[in-house]
Amino acid sequence: MSLPPPSTGIATSVAGIPDNGLTPTPPQTRLAFLSSADRDIAHLRPITIPEGTRINVAFNGGTWTKPDGTLLANIVPNVGGEQGYQDHTGILNMNIKYTVQFVEDNKWGYVQGKGVADGDGVTKLFITLESDSVAAKGLTGQTIYAPGHFQNELIVATNWVFVVST
Repeated sequence: MSLPPPSTGIATSVAGIPDNGLTPTPPQTRLAFLSSADRDIAHLRPITIPEGTRINVAFNGGTWTKPDGTLLANIVPNVGGEQGYQDHTGILNMNIKYTVQFVEDNKWGYVQGKGVADGDGVTKLFITLESDSVAAKGLTGQTIYAPGHFQNELIVATNWVFVVST
């Protein structure tokens, strides 16, 4: 599977400004996995707050799949979910927490994500993972950019890990 890397939003040059060698280099990324989380949208559990409406949506399960199509991990059902809020402009301020179980060694991983979703369901999420699974090597403690979209009950995303070169 070959997907283009996400845009970092960092301009590499600006018209009219000479490149003096101080222009930042955009970070490199590599596709880490594809994710699909099944949300229990029939039960949003809304709470009115000054910023808008807070929601608490459980995850019914889901998967993380490697770029080659093999299963990396399963999202554990009914452990965590979406606990963000939709503001008065329609932006969903996402706060996701859930657990995965890696298929290679059956070890657990704790996932936490923060980001936004616009009114069209396009998501921009940054996640972190804590795990002692060998399958999580190279992902644990890294910032993972997960652009995606809502697809009925699902949140579907490509997950890109930033590659730090030394």
